[in-house]
Amino acid sequence: PDVGNDVADADGDGLNNLLEFYLGADPSQPTQLQEMVSLPAAYLTLTHSVPAGISEVTGVVEVSENLVDWFSGLGHTVEVSDVVTAGVRTRVVRDAVTGDRRFIRLRATR
Repeated sequence: PDVGNDVADADGDGLNNLLEFYLGADPSQPTQLQEMVSLPAAYLTLTHSVPAGISEVTGVVEVSENLVDWFSGLGHTVEVSDVVTAGVRTRVVRDAVTGDRRFIRLRATR
């Protein structure tokens, strides 16, 4: 019933419907995500793949040092790669800052 609501999590897998749409997942079925966060060269890095051609939803990688204030873009994140292969767009984005208390997330926006 909550599949049409962007911020709802109808299947209870911890991903809201808008993010599931962006990732090409079914919002009515629990999504099993691979581990997407790693620590190469001391930078938090997030890799995600989405169906190529999605234009109505954008994925924004954000970083934080306190889980309250989130930032993206120049000075905060660095796009390492953005490749389209066989209809799938794979992006790798890393934190621009190193540190012990850093957090990274993917947020979907319209």
